[in-house]
Amino acid sequence: MSDDGRALWLLACGLLLNPQDALTQIAARLHQTGSPPLQVELLSFHPPTNILYRTGQHLRTNGFQALIFVPPETTNNAPSPNRLLLRDGSDLSGTLLSMNADLVVIDPAHSPPLTLPRNSVASLRWTERARGVTYEGPSGSNDWIISGLPGTNAGPSWILRDGLFLARGKGTLARDCGMSTVARVEFDLYWLDQPRFRLNFFSRETRQLSFSEGYVFYSPGHGTIFAMTRSADPRQKIDVRRVDIPALVNSNYVHLDFRLNSQRGEGWLFADGKLVRHWTDLGISGAGQSLVFQNFDDNTRLAVTNLRVSDWDGRTAADPPPEGDITTIIFMNGDSVRAKSPTITGTNVTFQFNNAPLTVPASRIAQIHSPPATPPKFEASTWIQFVQGDWLRAEILSIHSGKIRWRREPASAPIESSLDHVRGVHLGREKPVMDLSWYFPKTPASKASE
Repeated sequence: MSDDGRALWLLACGLLLNPQDALTQIAARLHQTGSPPLQVELLSFHPPTNILYRTGQHLRTNGFQALIFVPPETTNNAPSPNRLLLRDGSDLSGTLLSMNADLVVIDPAHSPPLTLPRNSVASLRWTERARGVTYEGPSGSNDWIISGLPGTNAGPSWILRDGLFLARGKGTLARDCGMSTVARVEFDLYWLDQPRFRLNFFSRETRQLSFSEGYVFYSPGHGTIFAMTRSADPRQKIDVRRVDIPALVNSNYVHLDFRLNSQRGEGWLFADGKLVRHWTDLGISGAGQSLVFQNFDDNTRLAVTNLRVSDWDGRTAADPPPEGDITTIIFMNGDSVRAKSPTITGTNVTFQFNNAPLTVPASRIAQIHSPPATPPKFEASTWIQFVQGDWLRAEILSIHSGKIRWRREPASAPIESSLDHVRGVHLGREKPVMDLSWYFPKTPASKASE
């Protein structure tokens, strides 16, 4: 008997000896490099590569690249008060419980409270509390206006899953975000096929995308974004200003950052943190405060996440990174200080400022950025993707009976989470780039090059 056959036989015998596990079947899609997703009923998973699943009447064991649990139609999550970015790429949301010189404790929705080494944390943010942040999310879809797909009873054109707005086909996603005349809009954009989309800033219209008001930006795919501006004279034609963005061709993801001054008709576009275009001739924006996303192509699938709309102070350069052992604290009113050794206890933050301890209410603070440090060495080469939008590097111990057992470090105690909180399990040391095939395993045929 081959090794694979022996492993299958042993795992199958285990199911027969434990009928409880045999009855626990979890709908999932198995993703393997170079193969289309395989719809399976997961029975059990015991790392490093032993996964037992059923396809029809067959039981199989296989290695895999990703295991995606089939999502419900919509997942609206309550916004979390805090978000941690860890140095290994992990991204956690929850309620911050405490922080001292050595440890940070956060209570996420998907597990018991986690205690993390302080030097593993790159930044801490209190969400939706910084001055001038008029929207941060998404965490719900009820306050957005979403058009329907073409056709009768075809459903909404955009849906919300796992902190992602997903475009299922042609349609618009719009919201009054209270945009000020000098505003910054940044978000992560993912796509399948080509990134074909339009954006409308400072719009009054939310039922559809209007070319007659606001600033309209348009991408037909193939790495290009056009600014479609209009003059104060309505008889003049729309003028087009083009920018090429390599990330729109060479990947399935880009972080876009628009900084717009509608008083002067001026705008800056950053892609993945790099300035790619400065427009000085955007024209008249109008008096609207809404933001509109439009997917205008049947074949395109889009996702928008990590959306943040805020007032802008007019600067085009990023803030300088912290240096040495100095931590940057940004307050709600926009002020910032460089301070040493901040700690958080209850509702207060204490830090060294001008060689003396200073205690302030945590409610006055928007963000804390830690200085560069050497993080602890993590051995885990597996990632867990949670439905809250969190990503965590962790060692997975097992999946069975609707539960996943994992631990953050080899020496830490195992933690158990319900699979209701988990979207996927991914193998690989590098943090996975979100792939829309996890949500749209079957997509229309690719459109021919234009």
